Amino acid sequence: MPVSTTVPVTPDEYKPGATIAVDIDDEDVTVTVVRACMPFTVSQVLIVRTSEPTPTSIDPTPTSILPPNKLVALKIYDPRFTGRRGEKKDGLPVCYPWSAENEAKAASRRQWWQKRDLDSTDAVDGEEYYWREQEDSQLSEVKTYEHLESLQGAGVPRLLGYGYLRCGPSPRRSVVPPVVFLEYIPDATRIYDIDPQLLTPSLVRSLIETVSAFEGLDVSHGDLNAGNVLLSPAKRPTRAVVADFGYAAWREAYEEDADWRKELARRDDVGSLRRLLRNTLGMDDDELSHFASAPDS
Repeated sequence: MPVSTTVPVTPDEYKPGATIAVDIDDEDVTVTVVRACMPFTVSQVLIVRTSEPTPTSIDPTPTSILPPNKLVALKIYDPRFTGRRGEKKDGLPVCYPWSAENEAKAASRRQWWQKRDLDSTDAVDGEEYYWREQEDSQLSEVKTYEHLESLQGAGVPRLLGYGYLRCGPSPRRSVVPPVVFLEYIPDATRIYDIDPQLLTPSLVRSLIETVSAFEGLDVSHGDLNAGNVLLSPAKRPTRAVVADFGYAAWREAYEEDADWRKELARRDDVGSLRRLLRNTLGMDDDELSHFASAPDS
């Protein structure tokens, strides 16, 4: 029987009412879990409420990086809870259960200046694989959102901050999971859960315009599927958002034009989005183009 590729049960650490401590730019921030977005896949997505900064005699009117007493989305990249442990990728059977012992051994083998080849038969190397994926995914999110600053708050969520999870004493951890805070989009639903009749021409047009803008901002999403396109509010959507940039690519300063164009062509974000919209709306490409250019009825 294959191992599940998701985490189906909410861990105690992420149940409603649990508090989570993070470090953002050397600022200690505590948030309270409202709900976990289950099941977890790669990262762990939580809806949390931020706290009010505590006044002190030194700073009677403190400010915080995060908006106080607001709902925000928190993405935690913790290999302990990744749902990828049941998958096979790049020849490595990543189905080993998490253990503090293997995590510690993987950390002791780690060399910051290079990434060694991994042994597919070694549970410790399996743990290293999970950690690399979590680190790489958070870095992709942060770098991509920085490139997409002009689209934040409209076609993509707003990046509110990023940092690291403050893990408790038990179990003892050998890694410090990175985190990202994003704008909370209320009553959002994935495009595959929406009634296609609610997809207006203006919503379709906004999605195409958003994804078409990625190339000019030196970004490629690379994973445009029905789970990464959100509409809000669910019953009468007025906003369409592209989310989850964990597999995104961004152009490095040294990257040659030809190499970057090849990467863009391979990923084909606009083509992926148009296929998704055609399947959702039951249209061919000409019909989709006509629909997207029409006024809302």
